[in-house]
Amino acid sequence: MSKTDQNRIFHIAQRSELIEAQQSGRYVCDSLSTEGFIHCCLDTQLEGVIDRYYQGVTDQVVLCLDPALLEPECRYENTVGGEEQFPHLYGPINLDAIVSTSLLE
Repeated sequence: MSKTDQNRIFHIAQRSELIEAQQSGRYVCDSLSTEGFIHCCLDTQLEGVIDRYYQGVTDQVVLCLDPALLEPECRYENTVGGEEQFPHLYGPINLDAIVSTSLLE
């Protein structure tokens, strides 16, 4: 993780959703319609999120987002009652806010 990534937020996406986003011009995922927001995390939370939710999952891409370029509202909150705050995006991700992608391995 580079020093510039410390100011970024991250979202783990299905590769097919990223391909659809590149065609439509904006990224959306199921949680936006089912929960009202897109789940993201900070660089310090990324490893834990991967360990908890993505062990053995294939065909995923980590999106590195620049918060200053995001069009949707970003709220830091914990919707499950814990103390740790996670960034949630309340709208589709504009593609110019995606500064890099990497395969989840």
